[in-house]
Amino acid sequence: MNPPMTQLELVTGPRLPVSLGAEIPSVDDTTEVRWFATGPLPAGVVRWFTGDGAYGFLERRSDCYRLDNRCDMGVKRRFQETLELKTRLAGPETFAVGHGLAGRIEQWRRWSPADDVIDVGCNPRWVEVYKTIMKRRFDAEGDETPLSATNRAMTGTGCDVEIAAVELSGRPAWTFAFAAFGPGDGHREAIRTAWSSLAPGCPWAGGFGPRVEESYGYPQWLARVTAALTL
Repeated sequence: MNPPMTQLELVTGPRLPVSLGAEIPSVDDTTEVRWFATGPLPAGVVRWFTGDGAYGFLERRSDCYRLDNRCDMGVKRRFQETLELKTRLAGPETFAVGHGLAGRIEQWRRWSPADDVIDVGCNPRWVEVYKTIMKRRFDAEGDETPLSATNRAMTGTGCDVEIAAVELSGRPAWTFAFAAFGPGDGHREAIRTAWSSLAPGCPWAGGFGPRVEESYGYPQWLARVTAALTL
């Protein structure tokens, strides 16, 4: 059973994932800052991030994650099918994004598909996470680049910014994240530049944003939530 319609879909309308045909193996290096919060995604955050539905690319999907209680590696099946591996190369360390926002920055490498890179093991434990994701992309100068189902390749230097409503075992949560990409050492500046483009009008500007202790990647969030479920 699919989860109920989220605030993202109430603002922008539901869209179904688009099949992109045969997958081409890729290896992507990103520098990321992510925060998680419990409960439903606030409507005010959705309105700010999407400009009342004018901006962003919406994707709804269900990913299955392998549980291994590691914070430096994640294994999942995107759309419950494509096997992906993500490993942490550096971090976490505290990072001042700007405009009152700070989090823990990490460097990651992702293989997709990863069937030739990792063996998922015998009888692994998997959990299903429902996601409704809204994503926006900014180039190194802070100008927005429109995203679509057929235009999502990470070329040049830039930064993807997303908000997402997520649900695991009936427990709602939401996440806000930056993922900088491209050659060279400009990832941190790309994150700051993207945030400078988004910060005006943000409910968090001026120091009311997510806290540093709420900043971590999906592997750590999964470990925390599943640990709470077993109590």
